[in-house]
Amino acid sequence: MVGGTVSGLPQGQSLTLLNNGGDAVTVSADGSFQFPTALVSGAAYTVSSEGQPTGANCTIGQGSGSASASSATAVAVVCSPTQVNNIALFLDLSAGTLINYAYDPSTAQLSPLASPKAVAGTNAGPMVIDPSNQHAFVLLPGTTTPELAAYTLGGGGLVTLAATVPLSSQGAGIALSTGGNYAYVLANPSAGGVDMQLLTYPINTPSGVIGSPIDMPMQLASNAATLYRNPSYDMLFVLDPFLNNVTCFAIGATAPATPGVPEAISQLNTGNGPRAMAVTPNNAFAYILNGVDNTIQLFTPQQSNDPHPGSFETPSQHTYPIASSTSGHAIDAASIAIAPSGRFLYVSDLSNAVIYQYSIDQVSGALTPLTPDSVPTTAPGQLSVVGTATAASLYSVRLNQVAAWTINPTSGQLTPGTPADYNLGSNVIVGFMAFGQ
Repeated sequence: MVGGTVSGLPQGQSLTLLNNGGDAVTVSADGSFQFPTALVSGAAYTVSSEGQPTGANCTIGQGSGSASASSATAVAVVCSPTQVNNIALFLDLSAGTLINYAYDPSTAQLSPLASPKAVAGTNAGPMVIDPSNQHAFVLLPGTTTPELAAYTLGGGGLVTLAATVPLSSQGAGIALSTGGNYAYVLANPSAGGVDMQLLTYPINTPSGVIGSPIDMPMQLASNAATLYRNPSYDMLFVLDPFLNNVTCFAIGATAPATPGVPEAISQLNTGNGPRAMAVTPNNAFAYILNGVDNTIQLFTPQQSNDPHPGSFETPSQHTYPIASSTSGHAIDAASIAIAPSGRFLYVSDLSNAVIYQYSIDQVSGALTPLTPDSVPTTAPGQLSVVGTATAASLYSVRLNQVAAWTINPTSGQLTPGTPADYNLGSNVIVGFMAFGQ
């Protein structure tokens, strides 16, 4: 017989071992193993692995030789944690924990990571992952004082709390500069009639250490509700669903006065209740989802000589009503996302439990519904898109369900992943999700 031991295999993962290219045995936990087929004494054997488990790299010691009595326990497979760049975090509002998965953008498959769930506290969030995929930043309610927390995303996807800094008021939104060296927090002073605030914190990019706030808090309108950063430029957008506008701020190194400190550049007039925003990767078009009148509004970039690239102009007649042939209830549009190719746009609808699909005209930015114009989903809430123009996936979340889809790079059609749905636990309430990429 030929066999041995496996150590360091992440919990919940498996490793398939081969002897002489076949005779496979799959190991799902640390311990001993043996190949099914016995070899005659003196026969040669060579042990190899078929792939690697998520979050680990396994090496094979004493993996070749001649079959003998000692070869039954000779092989030593040792697995060591590796950095998981394609990491997905789901924040459970109920238990106050961060649930970590690895994702495959080409198949939309989610694989649970074995490390213990990191504690964030009930009703924590929102959260973001930095460009290095080595740190996550989460707004915490705190026991006595609200906090901004930095978590380290280590080998094997291990999530550990690194440090916290106190916030002057409860955090409601967070965004990072394109380089990840500044964090912007939308804060609520929790007093009736008091304006919202925009706080700026420097971040040491190699370590993820959060510094003291820069400058005084910037006062915003009392109804400011959502932060969105242009994916390609240091331009931050603050959505106000009551005043029906979006304010553009230059941030990061492009801030005109003091590096990092946001400075208002322009203001966009929107439809009723701007709820979410998305910009194409090439910065050609911006789309704002208006949650009250259920429309998508198209914006075009400022003139090419504008000193602040990444900002947009208010359109004249570029509004698209959200409608579907399959809708059975009043539409409640919740989230918006654009494929990495910039050719397709998706909108989730809570009431009808569907995701609407559109193509984007690459010259005008006009939206055209695909056929079919929507797909049903168990999780019609927040949307996130990951991957590249040729291999991308879309994820949607609602309560304890995560739905996974692959995006056809040619047609834009969403195809359910395998599996198509993930139940994160009967008592889980996913409030936010974030993807490293």
